[in-house]
Amino acid sequence: MSTALRLSLRLEDDALAAWLRVADGPVGSREALLEYLEGEEIRAGLDPEALERVVARLAVESAAEGEECIARGRPAQDATSDTVELVEPLGPVVGSLRDDGSLDYRERRLIVPVESGDRLGRIVPGSDGVPGFDVKGHTLPCRPAPALVFQHGDGVRLEDDGTLVAARTGARSVDKQGRLDVVALHVHAGSVDLASGNLDTEGSLEIKRDVTSRMLVRAGVDLVVRGTVDAARVESAGSIEIAGGVIGGEGGLVRAAGDLKVGHVQSARIFAGGKLAIKRGALNSELHASEIEIGGTLLGGRACAETRIVVREAGSPDGSPCQLIAAQPFDPVGSEAGDPADARERARARLRGGEVRLAARKSRDGRPGRGPRPTEQRSAAVVAQQGFRHRQRELQPLAQIVIKGTAHAGCRIDFGGRPLVLEKAVKARSYRFDVESGRIVAGEI
Repeated sequence: MSTALRLSLRLEDDALAAWLRVADGPVGSREALLEYLEGEEIRAGLDPEALERVVARLAVESAAEGEECIARGRPAQDATSDTVELVEPLGPVVGSLRDDGSLDYRERRLIVPVESGDRLGRIVPGSDGVPGFDVKGHTLPCRPAPALVFQHGDGVRLEDDGTLVAARTGARSVDKQGRLDVVALHVHAGSVDLASGNLDTEGSLEIKRDVTSRMLVRAGVDLVVRGTVDAARVESAGSIEIAGGVIGGEGGLVRAAGDLKVGHVQSARIFAGGKLAIKRGALNSELHASEIEIGGTLLGGRACAETRIVVREAGSPDGSPCQLIAAQPFDPVGSEAGDPADARERARARLRGGEVRLAARKSRDGRPGRGPRPTEQRSAAVVAQQGFRHRQRELQPLAQIVIKGTAHAGCRIDFGGRPLVLEKAVKARSYRFDVESGRIVAGEI
């Protein structure tokens, strides 16, 4: 019986491994083993230690149990494509971690605010392929990688080193075709809710539907909401236009650095550095702007403007409180108050001289014995009050309150001096502050 008859060969994985089994029979030699392997064309990836074990088995007539893997090939490693690695992952994500380790489900990063020159990511080069071989010495070719198809708009610049840079200020977005861009105006087709998460952009933003409770929307330029803002925080460094209404709630706030247009307002806090235009009416709300124009009724709450307030109707026949305050320096700091009670306290503080005076008064009132205020705090409060009064005096000759229809009894007209509380309803009146007499003067329109 020859050595070859004692050996049985098994190949697996497309000849990437060769296994030998030794049967009972006459003693065999190393040379006989190598001759057998050559006859079977087993030439590559041989394992010297495994071959020695097979030789040891052939040195005795009785067979040992099991097989020996005497050769292994190497599979080909295909080339990999270049990939895009972004600084911020594509949204929406599940949420974002807060500092305390909890998850904020409203921060989903659907869009990412960026400024011109910000690094967006990079193109990571792929790897070259490595050919393989089988135990018979055949080369196993590697497949080339498909070319990276990377689409981007003119808001993204690709540097020579593969870095992706924002070419404009706005929002980083990826469309349905996977095209990366930075857009000056991002259009959100649905509502801002838990599905979308909060929206934040350094550019302009248009929301086709509503902003729902406790959501946050911020735009670095202008903002348009085609629906309603319901107990949410909405801010813009430019103008804001809200086609529907604003319904206030805990933490709810709308603030524009420029003009603000809205359909109607209810129990809300509104701040506009420019003109605030309310198409219909405002109910029990805090309104603060450079100029305020209300096409309907101001019922309850207060309207504070630097130069001009125009309303069709103020108050109600049942005497609901309503305040129209002109020559009121605009204080955007007051809009940071999150608690409604605190907001009312801050609103009252503005009439008494501003936020610093409020802080100084609270500090003084909280000390045992109500001793003298610290020098620095007193000085800051005095400076703030002087600045407030100086600005108020500048505004008083320019300020005007116009009632196009009816102002009901109980309405309070104020220009920062002695207020006028209407004892009976009046119609078509214009009010201004006479600096020389220090009184409010009314005229017909």
